[in-house]
Amino acid sequence: FLKATGVLLMALEEEAITRFYTVITRLPEQQRDILLRSMKGEKVKDMAEKLGVSENTIKTQKKRAYAFVREQLGDVWMVIAGLFFV
Repeated sequence: FLKATGVLLMALEEEAITRFYTVITRLPEQQRDILLRSMKGEKVKDMAEKLGVSENTIKTQKKRAYAFVREQLGDVWMVIAGLFFV
């Protein structure tokens, strides 16, 4: 039973990850870049310097990207957040 539960959880996580990456392909390029950099732990200040934009632009684009992804994924967002952002 535990093995089957583990397999099911892995399948659900895999599906959630696939949906997440499908959704982020629909983001504008800058938002997608900022979201992925953020997931890797890059700081706002560093992103702003590398991309040649203000820190406020990074914060705004990051906020919009997260909002779009949450809206598109619904309940799956909680799985993704647990996998990538904890």
